[in-house]
Amino acid sequence: MLGNRSVDVLRIIHTILTMLLQVFNVSERRSALRKLNPQVLELGWPSGLAPPLERLCALCKAADCWLQADPRHIVVIHAKGDKGRVGVVLAAYMHYSSICASADQALDRFAMRRVYEDKLAPALKPSQKRYVHYFSGLLSGAIKMNNNTLYLHQVVVHRIPGTDSKGGCRPFLKIYTGMQPVYTTGVYLANSRTQRVTVGLNPSVALRGDVLVICYHKSPEGRTLLFRLQFHTCTVDGGRCLTFRREDLDLPTDSSFDKDGKVELQFSYNPEDCRGSHHDVMVPVENAEDSSLVRWDSFETFNIAGEDEDDDEMTDLPHLFKFFKVLNQ
Repeated sequence: MLGNRSVDVLRIIHTILTMLLQVFNVSERRSALRKLNPQVLELGWPSGLAPPLERLCALCKAADCWLQADPRHIVVIHAKGDKGRVGVVLAAYMHYSSICASADQALDRFAMRRVYEDKLAPALKPSQKRYVHYFSGLLSGAIKMNNNTLYLHQVVVHRIPGTDSKGGCRPFLKIYTGMQPVYTTGVYLANSRTQRVTVGLNPSVALRGDVLVICYHKSPEGRTLLFRLQFHTCTVDGGRCLTFRREDLDLPTDSSFDKDGKVELQFSYNPEDCRGSHHDVMVPVENAEDSSLVRWDSFETFNIAGEDEDDDEMTDLPHLFKFFKVLNQ
């Protein structure tokens, strides 16, 4: 019986656990999480997206260093409301540990694989799976780093889904590098007979590193996500065109994107070297500068809401173990 000393004992247990835990927060910053455990590494990125490739590499290395330093050490991956982010980290770390870890950790890898396949793999988006493939390829040497700057000249969307009652659509694109917006197109008009939407970028957009392309439909009520895709320029080796088929796109659950739909990105290594056909480039019906809805950055408030929230449930010791639920469910 702990009696009146129960609070002191719990504090001691909490202190010991805190010393053994390294928490990796891969979602928005949360002040309550840092109150619970000061050893929090903030490596978050927005929900539903793949992490920056360099951050994924750094996270796996840091986790492995912590685990190797003491056999009692524990790594906790925290992602509020999104199993996909945890899945990306666990999948990448399994590849990392298969190459860098000792044979004694084979049983741990087996347990991680079971958790990943049973609980996390179904939650991964195509772009998240792509980044795990990138990471695995870089580790094995199957993918060679290409640090050249690419220049995006044209985006072609085949079989763009209709969103209004007449099968039409008013799409526009936002392009990011390193989660920073670098280009926003005007709004285009597609009807039920439009087979493809061809967007010419003039001047071309210089891209290097992590790239995110988002396509929205603009309506009187706001904007609706049509698709997203992510890639890293270091994996583009010699080709002038990247093609993403329907199964390669991050689509909303209710997407009507055609099964034969695809997105083509046409590049060059020189801003003046534009060899793609531009005879069918469409003219936007509305410029980006004319609409605050189009200019609005999707990720400008990342970390702000999470930082200000005070999650009272996380301040109690018993809720420390909520982070292990993914391993025990």
